[in-house]
Amino acid sequence: MKYSICILCAGVSGLWLLLSIGVAWGYLDPLTFMLPIALLMGGSVIGITSRIKSLSLKALAVIGGMTIAYLLLTNISKSVVVMELIILMVLAHLLFQVKETSESEESKTREELAEKLSNCCD
Repeated sequence: MKYSICILCAGVSGLWLLLSIGVAWGYLDPLTFMLPIALLMGGSVIGITSRIKSLSLKALAVIGGMTIAYLLLTNISKSVVVMELIILMVLAHLLFQVKETSESEESKTREELAEKLSNCCD
């Protein structure tokens, strides 16, 4: 399977995940790093909702995503960070997977397009 993940999305998600790891394992001060983690998580929620077409589903995704991000942030621990990683992997699989087409489908599509172009002015 192929994935098409925006480098900015991967960077933002990776950064807040690393900061969360640092806070959960006690390497980073929670008071200093909670705000940056929250901002980066919010950016990830908005980035994920940009992949959704329906406006009503976008609104639900923003509300639900921000709620989940808040809950994850306020309950940060080692097990929560592992849960964050699993959630990110599932979302990446669901939202950024590129549908592979066979060569015969591509060839058929090219032939249909060529035929439509040749008959466009008849």
